[in-house]
Amino acid sequence: MTDTKGGFLSSADDPHNRALHAPNQEDKPAHMTLAEWERHQLIKKLRAQKAGPFEPGISMLNANDKGKTCRECGSLEIDWGWQEVFGCCVCNACKERLPDKYSLLTKTEAKEDYLLTDRKSLQLSTPPSRPPITLLRTTY
Repeated sequence: MTDTKGGFLSSADDPHNRALHAPNQEDKPAHMTLAEWERHQLIKKLRAQKAGPFEPGISMLNANDKGKTCRECGSLEIDWGWQEVFGCCVCNACKERLPDKYSLLTKTEAKEDYLLTDRKSLQLSTPPSRPPITLLRTTY
């Protein structure tokens, strides 16, 4: 055993521990090698994050469309994660330049800053429930 000076085992010390070895081989299809599976997982992650080759391109043909420019500086390079999640077109430079406006709060900070009770903070964390659809109704 090697001394990691942190009380943790290294992957060389325990080769059978799956938590120490990166890819989950149970989900790997039988027809793929481990390298192909890792590449497939990386491509899937990049596609979900819209990063790397899957980042939407900046086109001058769409420059007249003001919906996809930064709301602060007008730059075409917006943060696509913020645009998808919050519906807010802002670039990374403006997020760093204006931290008061574009910083995110944790649940604990929101409870302390805005004096929320536990009940109110629970209402913020759960999405609103929709009433069940009644199929017997003739008009919708």
